[in-house]
Amino acid sequence: MSDFIKADEGKLQWSLMPFEQLEDVVRVLMNGAKKYERDNWKKCDDINRYKDSLMRHVTAYIKGQTFDSGPGGDHLHHLAHAICNCLFILYFDKAEIEEYKKWLEVRNLTLMNTFEDLKNEKK
Repeated sequence: MSDFIKADEGKLQWSLMPFEQLEDVVRVLMNGAKKYERDNWKKCDDINRYKDSLMRHVTAYIKGQTFDSGPGGDHLHHLAHAICNCLFILYFDKAEIEEYKKWLEVRNLTLMNTFEDLKNEKK
């Protein structure tokens, strides 16, 4: 029996990730970078475009189409495209949450300053 101790409780367990399948997702991202430009997806101002794309790829897969071979298709796995869309949506969702938190912080700070100003006026 080993006396080895490692404090990794609660840390990300990257060994759970199926990296071979993740490579398909990276291929989709690389294809998009080549077709448009690197990180072009971050410029989208309508998250519904990613939701629509997600549903198109999932629906195509459910209908029995494994690879995106339609007009403009890149012959990559529909589920890899779907995962990319999920990642894009997650990215914007988390960014929106962070923006809201910052807004709340500023709002609360403003309210606190207003409250302090009112207290000082009464003195």
